[in-house]
Amino acid sequence: WYQRRVHGTASLFPRHDISVWPLPGVESTSGRIMAGYLLMERTAEGDGDGPCLVYCELGCFTAGAASFIIYTDSTCSHIVEELVIRHSVVVCTYNSVHCNVFAVDECRFCARTRSEMQLWTRAL
Repeated sequence: WYQRRVHGTASLFPRHDISVWPLPGVESTSGRIMAGYLLMERTAEGDGDGPCLVYCELGCFTAGAASFIIYTDSTCSHIVEELVIRHSVVVCTYNSVHCNVFAVDECRFCARTRSEMQLWTRAL
């Protein structure tokens, strides 16, 4: 069942690689550390109907904070939300061998694989 579960989660994502290069002509990506697709679910009451596919970008640390920008897709033309990552941010992972879910403050994310989840949480 594990292989079916992994394939099921991965099937929700478009084919992509984690990107470390900024997009030409998109100034907001100039400080990119890493970017890629994640499933996002707001955990605060009343926010949304469930998970949605988003393109997330972790930006470089400047002036005491880093940016975690959530876009609609990999063109980075429409921002859904921007989280400010400071020393007080709460990043949670779930203690399970096959879990690829993590949370950043009030937002919960699901990566394509556990190794991608670990990469995102280490970078954050």
